[in-house]
Amino acid sequence: MLKILIATTALATLATAVEAAPRTRTQSFDGPRYAGARTVGRDWAAGSFARDASLTRKSDGAVASRSVDRQRTESGWSLDGTATGFRGNTRTWSRDVTRPAGGLRRR
Repeated sequence: MLKILIATTALATLATAVEAAPRTRTQSFDGPRYAGARTVGRDWAAGSFARDASLTRKSDGAVASRSVDRQRTESGWSLDGTATGFRGNTRTWSRDVTRPAGGLRRR
């Protein structure tokens, strides 16, 4: 019985350490007209999330990209992003979100 308890405790500790570790995942694709990649990174301990994507049009080599970063703060989270289209037009945004005192409301 003691061996089972020790093994369960060790497994729970390992699972918690794995969940807290930063993770990065990259997906790429190559189609007949477009090719691109998307990278998603998440660090639960630091409260950060980042998503970067890039798409290349094969006919003329034009590139479109998008980047979004989210960071947890004491009162909510902050969101920053940039998007660039195939023609080179760029849009940036930034937003600070504050949680209500009672927590997030559900509809």
